[in-house]
Amino acid sequence: SVPLHSSKLVSRGYNQAGMYARALSRRLEVPLRDILTKHRLTTPQNRLDFDQRRKNLIGSFSLKPDVRLDGSVVLIDDVYTTGSTAAECAGMIREGLGVDVYVWTFARTVKRQESSSTT
Repeated sequence: SVPLHSSKLVSRGYNQAGMYARALSRRLEVPLRDILTKHRLTTPQNRLDFDQRRKNLIGSFSLKPDVRLDGSVVLIDDVYTTGSTAAECAGMIREGLGVDVYVWTFARTVKRQESSSTT
C-alpha cells in the first residue's frame, strides 16, 4: 500500500490504504508486503493543484532495504486524483525491483465539468 509518513501515521492513527490492502490480501488470499516507506513529510496533496501535486512527492518515497520480489506488484491507494502518488510509488517499485506494477484504488475523483444552459 501507499505508505504515510511516520508522523502522519502517528497523528492519524491508521493508514487507510494499508487497511484496504490488508482486507484485500485476506479476501484474495495473496501475500501482503510492506515494501515502501515515505521518508519525507510533504504537504497534503488535497491542498495542491495538479502541477504542485506532481512536484510535491518527487523523492519522498523509497524502497525498504533488502526487498526482493518476483512477479508483479499490486499497489493499493485510497483515492486516485491526478495519479501523482501512484506514479511516484509505482516508478520507485519498477525502477528498484524491475517488476510490473498495477495500481488499484478505491475511489477516483472526476473533474466536474461546467454545464452550459441556453435559454
